Amino acid sequence: MAEFVLDVTDYGVSGDGKTDFTEMINQCLTAASEKGYHTVWFPKGTYMIDGTLGGDSDQAFRNAGIQVPDDLTILMDPECVIKVIPNDSWGYSAFYVGRKKNITISGGQIIGDRDEHTYKNAGLRQTHEWGFGICIEGSLNILVDNVSISDFTGDGIIVSPRGLKTNPDYTTSENIIIQGCEIRRSRRNNISITGGETVTVQDCIIEDAGKGNGIAPKFGIDIEGYGEGDLDYEEALNITIRNNFFKGNVSSSVCNFNGYGVIIEGNQADNTISYGYGTETLILGNIIKSENGIIQSAGIAGLGVSQGKDGSDAVIESNLITGFSTGIDIRGKSVLAANNKIKNFDNTGISVYQASNVLIEGNIIENGISQTRRSTGFRATLSDDTIFANNSITQVIDGINISDGDITVKQNVLKLFSRGIWVTQGSPVIEGNTLVPNAFEGFMESYAVSITNNASAIIKNNTFRSFKNYPIYCATNAKTSIIGNHFEQSPLLVTIYINSGTHDIMDNTITVNRTAGTPIAIYLNSSSGSTISGNTIHNLSANTASAIQTNTSTNSRIIANRIIKGTIVRHSTDISIGNIVV
Repeated sequence: MAEFVLDVTDYGVSGDGKTDFTEMINQCLTAASEKGYHTVWFPKGTYMIDGTLGGDSDQAFRNAGIQVPDDLTILMDPECVIKVIPNDSWGYSAFYVGRKKNITISGGQIIGDRDEHTYKNAGLRQTHEWGFGICIEGSLNILVDNVSISDFTGDGIIVSPRGLKTNPDYTTSENIIIQGCEIRRSRRNNISITGGETVTVQDCIIEDAGKGNGIAPKFGIDIEGYGEGDLDYEEALNITIRNNFFKGNVSSSVCNFNGYGVIIEGNQADNTISYGYGTETLILGNIIKSENGIIQSAGIAGLGVSQGKDGSDAVIESNLITGFSTGIDIRGKSVLAANNKIKNFDNTGISVYQASNVLIEGNIIENGISQTRRSTGFRATLSDDTIFANNSITQVIDGINISDGDITVKQNVLKLFSRGIWVTQGSPVIEGNTLVPNAFEGFMESYAVSITNNASAIIKNNTFRSFKNYPIYCATNAKTSIIGNHFEQSPLLVTIYINSGTHDIMDNTITVNRTAGTPIAIYLNSSSGSTISGNTIHNLSANTASAIQTNTSTNSRIIANRIIKGTIVRHSTDISIGNIVV
């Protein structure tokens, strides 16, 4: 090989699979650096490594194992194996890169002692979760390329700062690239990023973190700096997770627990991708699919807003999510979920929980599975300032469920559902939607829009088609306004059913076409002081309709309605003015 490449076997190191050559390898690397070699080559062979050699007394993994100097490339044959000698230490490193710069580690295999390790009692460190394949602390311009890493007691790779931000000697890790690697079977996380700036993980295979005797959190990639309250002692900033393949990682594929400026794009995963308590997270164009039935978690999830921050500022866009109990679980503040496709879920397509300033737009929700739960397209709970707009929901039991909060539902299309929009608390605006119900998965068709309990709503400019149960059912004492809606070819005995309370039913167009009996277009029961005004009711049925019926309510105001082939059946306390009955 070229003269600027040093072969470790020329320095007396042997890959015999038996002898501990850790100290000699370190001497070789030091000599290479001092003599100006650019690259150290590890030929085919199994090199036994003492991952505890040189470790600090208080941080056993620090300065341990193979210590890589500045400005050096470690190049390993594809059949080179760096094997950690089984030990009983709570922490160790196969390769340690601490406060170094301009280093490449490429090729070969790095194998830990997970299955041969002695997990002795180590007091506060008894979990033994600090055994690392490659430990990068406070370093600059580090490339890990095409390396296979497996079976470590902690993480396959950890990227950290050196020290804490409150200390004058704090040094972050910067410009770290991990690419083309295969990282498997780490007990804790396959990759941990606790602090660093501009860290990229791309084109890797990341599998089976936390399986067997794993230790939490068991993530494929965990982006999680140390902090207390609103104070960050470590900071993960500008992290990119791109075009990786995740499989079998126990708890999550990727979790941005508290990083800043994190991009997670173009990955294939079989478990959750989470923006956690992170800030400015972009989750874009991922395929997230369960391969083994419904997973009882969310395909994409959040946890909330980090202390001291104004919002999550998360964008979730153009992902395909299949086979999770919930497609997207949104929590926190300032979240956009747009143009995602979610299918084959048994709980909720998109859930918004204790969140605010949320826009759900242009998503396709379909194929809810009803065998175990009542599948719901969208669910908003204890949330405010949330908009569901221009979405398509198909084949669910409940289309949209709202319980409390300031919610807007507009310009959505709901088809093939049992119950459409169900409001049990809060005061939503339901505007410009198209609802075409039908029974789904054996659940009988229920109401297209229902307002119950203490909820109120503004229901305006919606279109109802092909319904077999009440398109609007209102049973609440809180005022609800039903304005400018269009009801096509109602086959029902009653089309709009209002039970109790004081409400406005104004400027709606109702076409009734029932084959038997006397249909009722608008029916008020046990209501007082409601207004029915400006509606057009066209009865195409053979029999005359009771177009407006208020005889079991009181003090209704029936004003300027236009009725074709129908009558008004009212209470003696009602006011009826300017109606046209043809």
